[in-house]
Formats: sequence, C-alpha cells, structure tokens
Amino acid sequence: YKDCTAISGNVKVVNTKTLINKLSYIEYATGLILSRFAFSKFNYVNNVSGAFGFFKVKNIKLIGGWRPNSGEDYDLTLRCFIHGLKVI
Repeated sequence: YKDCTAISGNVKVVNTKTLINKLSYIEYATGLILSRFAFSKFNYVNNVSGAFGFFKVKNIKLIGGWRPNSGEDYDLTLRCFIHGLKVI
C-alpha cells in the first residue's frame, strides 16, 4: 500500500440487542458495506469513512489539506480522485 493516499475500512455495528439496533445494522450493512464492496470491484471507493479511514498526510497537504466543512471525508476522497491519487 506504499502508493496509496487513503485506505477505507468498514465500521461494524455490534450492539444489536434491540429491534431498532438490528434495523440500523441491516440498513448500514446493505446501504454502505455492500455498495462499498461493489464499487471496490471496479477499483473505486466513493468515500473514505471518517470513522475508520487512513490518509497519507503528505499527499493530503499536496491537494490543499483538510477543509473545515461537514463532509471532509467525502471532500478528501473526491479531491484524491480528481488529482489521480490512489484510494483503496
């Protein structure tokens, strides 16, 4: 992963004791995990999650650094693609 700028992981819901928590897990699993898996088959990650993502700081500084907005993880991921940086 030496040439990567960002690596995205998966967050797992572990508190599934109540019905609401179970439904939340199902929504998260189908909405995010499956779509991320499908996109990865085409070498595309649409978002490096702020909850579990890693960025190479020197490359992020080259593309303008972190911006103080509410969607900074999506913003960083999009700018990585615009600048041709590898995200997995």
